[in-house]
Amino acid sequence: MALNLGIVGLPGSGKTTLFNALTHGGARTSGQRRGTLEPNLGSVNVPDVRLEPLGDVLGSAKAVPLSINFIDLTIPRTGEHHGDDMSKQVIACLREADALVAVLRGFNDPTGLLPEADPRSDAHVLLAELQLADLSLVESLLEKRERAFRLGQKEYGREVEILKKVHACLSEGRAASDAGLHADEKEELKNYALLTLKPVIFVVTVPETGELEKTGRELAELKAIAIFGKLECDLCELSEEEAREFACEMGVEESCLPLIIRNCYERLNLVTFYTGNEKEVRAWAVPGETAALKAAGKVHTDLEKGFIKADVICADELIKLGGIAAAKEKGLLRSEGKEYIVKDRDLIRVKFSPPG
Repeated sequence: MALNLGIVGLPGSGKTTLFNALTHGGARTSGQRRGTLEPNLGSVNVPDVRLEPLGDVLGSAKAVPLSINFIDLTIPRTGEHHGDDMSKQVIACLREADALVAVLRGFNDPTGLLPEADPRSDAHVLLAELQLADLSLVESLLEKRERAFRLGQKEYGREVEILKKVHACLSEGRAASDAGLHADEKEELKNYALLTLKPVIFVVTVPETGELEKTGRELAELKAIAIFGKLECDLCELSEEEAREFACEMGVEESCLPLIIRNCYERLNLVTFYTGNEKEVRAWAVPGETAALKAAGKVHTDLEKGFIKADVICADELIKLGGIAAAKEKGLLRSEGKEYIVKDRDLIRVKFSPPG
């Protein structure tokens, strides 16, 4: 299952340029597609240096990396009206995302049509739009659930109390993540996909020449990533060797894709585990502290329902040993139960009782 990242930003922020750099796509930027806010879609594989060697030692016919789906969405500036249907489309797409990448303009517009670059102000606008979208949803939910509770559907009592906490927070102009919800309360609201409960990764698109002093300060304040959007797109058009040399000349130590992926993993608290047999070896991502039973369910519901035990070994150890047989011989293939906490780089082979 792929991760879904929503790329959001105001018109002219450089978010579609970032989208193109991440996906090697050719989407038109806002300057090329005036009058439309249609989303751009793209998918990339997560680079994984272990996957191929794992496939070799397991004798797998193919290797399947984890993938990330990117959706590039524009939030209109104040005064730009594109209709309620467009707003609903943008919000609906964002609710499907696991995390949001908020792109902020750190360069001055050469045409002079946009105001002076102010990443902090743009961040405030974007977060305010997310907060208002959540407030509208929570108000509607609260009205329906309170009515149902008054009519005797007592099962909504707990949800009403949680929604009241979130509503109070959103009404004050704060994010739902500031409501102090416990893990079980967040789980209760999971299906509503509140935008201000999602992790937000700030990216500031900066000029390749000439530095904006204010941008440097705001990068630190927002804990943002600085990216040379246009340069990243240019690198996509070069061969791997040429891109590496050009990036080195320009002082770019790491391209935008691994930067975004690493921040995504950190903000979502994800770990990677692997499954593998003669047919395929595959990478999966689950939140840290995930039990083996739930990880098995990520692979297939039958594995979770019929879970017996899991054979586990660190992927790096298995690659070094050269295969499962050698791991068994040295006693390094462990048998773990359903409560075992999956660790980053684990190779897991679930033994289960088939349904029926």
